[in-house]
Amino acid sequence: MSLKTLRKVIEVFITIYIWGFIFSSFIPFGYFETYIVKETLAPRPFVEKVSFLYGLREKDTEKVLNFLDEKNIDIAYGFFRRESPRLRRIEFIPPCSLISVENMSEIKKLLIFIFEYLPKKFFSGEIYTPHYYMKTFTGVCNIYITKEIPDSKFLEEFFINSSKNITYRRYFSEIYPERNIIHNGFEKLDIYGFSPRSFYYPGERTFYNFKLYVGTNLRNSLIIIYKDDKIFRIYDSNRAVVDIKEFGNYSVKVYKYKFKYLNYYFGLRFVAYSTPISMEYKVE
Repeated sequence: MSLKTLRKVIEVFITIYIWGFIFSSFIPFGYFETYIVKETLAPRPFVEKVSFLYGLREKDTEKVLNFLDEKNIDIAYGFFRRESPRLRRIEFIPPCSLISVENMSEIKKLLIFIFEYLPKKFFSGEIYTPHYYMKTFTGVCNIYITKEIPDSKFLEEFFINSSKNITYRRYFSEIYPERNIIHNGFEKLDIYGFSPRSFYYPGERTFYNFKLYVGTNLRNSLIIIYKDDKIFRIYDSNRAVVDIKEFGNYSVKVYKYKFKYLNYYFGLRFVAYSTPISMEYKVE
């Protein structure tokens, strides 16, 4: 191959790569008609926020514990031979949708790796991994599962990164993995309900009206609230309080976006999904 031909090949490759990078910044995109946020303040609950991984099949106990420390994760649920306060054996699978990046096609993961992960890894502090493209099922509980910890730190960051499950635990109570929030990223995140009677957390139920609070320190965040698997409210904000006065199951999705034009939002990235909080009829 001549030098001129090689130069032409390199130019074509760079052009394709740049356009691929630009295109990846635009997708996915969507049209959303948003509501005006009327209230943003909520009382702080006195609960413990527990982060956990689910589904590990790791035999090296020390490796798992070190990994939890590195990622600042409290507990791992998996198929362990021995239990400890931080390693919990899975006794049964809860009736939830199990979400994993392993369910994605290899082509999609490869494209994310080339056009999203690599350029942000080497030229920016914020990276995107396949977790930001995961699809959850609204109206039901979803659990993010991690089957194993890669040996390579480079692959570990790509296949696990900061993704985890979060649950609220009232002090001295049990932990219920199915009452969780899937969370991608290191930003702060809270999703819960409150009323003069009590606080209500994802996976719990109440018979009374309450207010649903969603709060994060994300920039360019889009909050979508679902009622019985249908969109109920959408807010272009990183904080919102919504009055809930109708019976139903209320779940929340949070996205970050790159930019918007009118009601079109470009570069949507999945950040969080909460198990529904249910408002039910009270049977006397």
